[in-house]
Amino acid sequence: MRKIPLSVISVLASVLILPGMTLAAETSTLNATLATYGVRIATEAGDLAIKRDFKQVARGTTYHSITAEGPGQRIEIEADRPIPPDKGVEFAKNKHAIIKGLYGDRVVPYAAMITRVTGAPEDKKPYEKKAMILGVERDILIANASDRYVLGVWDDNLIAQRAICASFYEPSSGTVFQILIFIPVKDFVEEKAVKILESLEKIQVIDIQNPEARIQNTEARSQKPAYRIQKPE
Repeated sequence: MRKIPLSVISVLASVLILPGMTLAAETSTLNATLATYGVRIATEAGDLAIKRDFKQVARGTTYHSITAEGPGQRIEIEADRPIPPDKGVEFAKNKHAIIKGLYGDRVVPYAAMITRVTGAPEDKKPYEKKAMILGVERDILIANASDRYVLGVWDDNLIAQRAICASFYEPSSGTVFQILIFIPVKDFVEEKAVKILESLEKIQVIDIQNPEARIQNTEARSQKPAYRIQKPE
């Protein structure tokens, strides 16, 4: 089989990135990325390595998808901004409802136009809890997921992960967040997983927009970003 030159592969890859889309290098941590939104996760989960960092801009809104992974844990975050307050809360509620809907009744087509409605049994549907996130009590979901981190599964032979799901609007940054924390079923401890969400706290980044303060060398870039903790009011 003839090998394709690396230069050709690079060109092909660049063609797949559409206008308005950017892909970041996999060299950062979750908290370093979240700092641009003025928040961080105050547990070891904040130090997870970024595996995917994807942005798309459409009609003035940046849709940011972040995936971080570590041993026995995966965190996926969607951060969309700027979203005005009159739309932000409703947008977050819709994201919450979509996840619940993945386990609801659905129409399955069969031959001869016969259909039947099926859905997850009650004991396999997501259940809701309350969590204190950024100083506000919010609804979160605990749901089943597959070994490929796909929601909307309920067959025992497909369930491999538990997912903690939170969707909410943060007015201080005009951002709608959706946070999914995946943990293998065998390792899942609800209280510990919820604490990851509840550890989310606001920070104030120092001189992040000051060109004179930008890091100029590799050694400095490897250091953790400087920030002050701003406790929720």
